[in-house]
Amino acid sequence: MLLHGQKKIRYPARPISMQHGFTLVELAIVMAIIGILIGGTLKGRQIMDNARVAATIAQINAVESAVTTFRDTYDQLPGDMFNASARIPGCTLLCDPEPAGASDGLIGGANSAVLTSAITSTNPLPGGPDNETTLFWVHLLKADLIGGITDSAISNGTYADWGETHLAARIGGGFFIGHLGGNPLIVTAGGGGPGGGPPGGAPPGLGPGGPGGGGAGCPGGGAGPGAGAGCGIGGGGGGGGGGGTESIIPGRPVEAAGTLPAGMVLVLRRSVDGAIVADTGLQPLTARRAAQFDRKMDDGHPDSGRVQAYGTTDSCYFDPDGNGEHFSYAEFSNSTDCGLFFKIQ
Repeated sequence: MLLHGQKKIRYPARPISMQHGFTLVELAIVMAIIGILIGGTLKGRQIMDNARVAATIAQINAVESAVTTFRDTYDQLPGDMFNASARIPGCTLLCDPEPAGASDGLIGGANSAVLTSAITSTNPLPGGPDNETTLFWVHLLKADLIGGITDSAISNGTYADWGETHLAARIGGGFFIGHLGGNPLIVTAGGGGPGGGPPGGAPPGLGPGGPGGGGAGCPGGGAGPGAGAGCGIGGGGGGGGGGGTESIIPGRPVEAAGTLPAGMVLVLRRSVDGAIVADTGLQPLTARRAAQFDRKMDDGHPDSGRVQAYGTTDSCYFDPDGNGEHFSYAEFSNSTDCGLFFKIQ
């Protein structure tokens, strides 16, 4: 309410130019900075991953050199030397492997790199038929040829662990040592097949053999496509099915078996104990990272050469042509489904 004689004061409106906001140029600058930060982070991560790959390859080369030096010095393989306690400084009787397999030129026996299951995280070490695969690291350590582990396997009977009894890998997981025979296949036993005759309609053994059965188990045993033998009552032969073959590498189909590297191999794996497995997401590497190792050290193929893969079919390696002749790393997968073999001797 204005009194007599007062004038209404009018304030000027705020100029439009004083109403602040972000211009397109400013927004572009902010987006560019964010992009640079994200790109730098991703690039930095890639650089770190590449550095881990290079460091892991250096570890593999160092182990190979250590084995060569040990062999030249002692004329024995580390882990396999029967009288290590008498020859290696600082070794005790626990350094000596099981007499039955000592000094046979194999660490842990044939195909120990794949089939070994005695090494566990719950049984004190050393001990068992596969203690050579643990003593391998102890012998190299006591001979002052490698680092990165302790002598706890013989000093206090500790359990298996990366960085203690077995060398931890810079890329993650760690290394297991063993031998492969070069043969990618193992023979499997067949099982019994169902009887092929009508129920209750034939004397014992007179019906046809079941699928995968047949043979000469009983008089007049039915003929079937298998290699087994057996008979049934009323239903005819149901003998054992014929044996087959499967890849010695878990998860790797027979047609992808290729030819395994024959000799001493390092196995890059996630778990320190038990036999290797092909379970999804439980391996140390993605297929892309495994392929990077293979291309740097070998031919880049998962089923040939001195570097070969194991793991989950189709997400570690796959058959691009569908004919079983050539397999490639499944680099489109981001799942950690690949492990690797490295032949070192």
